[in-house]
Amino acid sequence: MIAIALSLALLSVVILASPFSPFTSTRVETTITFTEKGLIISGGTLSYSDVLSHYQKNKILLIDKEGKYRISGILDNSQIQVDWSDSGENNTDKPIEIILDNVLITGATAPVIKLNRDAVITLAEESINEIRAGNNNAIYSTGSIIFQGEGKDNGKLIINTEKSGIQSSADLTFESGTYMINASQNSISASNNIYINGGNIIAGGMDEELSNIESRQHFMQFLFQPEKTAGSAITILESQGNDILTFDLTGKYK
Repeated sequence: MIAIALSLALLSVVILASPFSPFTSTRVETTITFTEKGLIISGGTLSYSDVLSHYQKNKILLIDKEGKYRISGILDNSQIQVDWSDSGENNTDKPIEIILDNVLITGATAPVIKLNRDAVITLAEESINEIRAGNNNAIYSTGSIIFQGEGKDNGKLIINTEKSGIQSSADLTFESGTYMINASQNSISASNNIYINGGNIIAGGMDEELSNIESRQHFMQFLFQPEKTAGSAITILESQGNDILTFDLTGKYK
């Protein structure tokens, strides 16, 4: 069975609480940029030599200190991993913030973004970010994740995967930004709750009915039987017949 989940910023209807939202940070920002000539790191306390050595050896961008990180460029056959032990200066309950600023990640290691603690994923203003996960999961966290936009434009995140899109073992919260998810398995899922407080979300996958979503704006979920094939288009029309939205299912649906 294929499920299409749509949440559009048309009208706020209720006020919801989520684990730690909305999120703002005054922490020093670390900028990590991938270029044709190599890796550039500025600001913050990450060790350049350690990060570079680990990435060259494993194709994993390892972030092992709490803070705020802006990532740009192309990460080919790579993984972003957030993981550290709670000791010393890292003994904190603050969520880490990852800012995606015009980044393209193709995945060789599942999941493409792996978060082993509470995290905020921010889409940089006017940015277009893409995860091409292939036969891997796209984003997974053992904690809660907040998704939000930066500035007025809020940015965009596009996910294409033959497995699952965004998964959390706790809560998922969407505050702002635009998200387009093509998944052959679950598009979005959380062990606890999914809060949609803002933003535009278009998610297609093989989800069962999502019963744990709380949305402060209009939310629609469609279940299709028989399933739709890749290349099928979903079109939503208003009462007068004008298009509101057309969404092409580009992923491989089993």
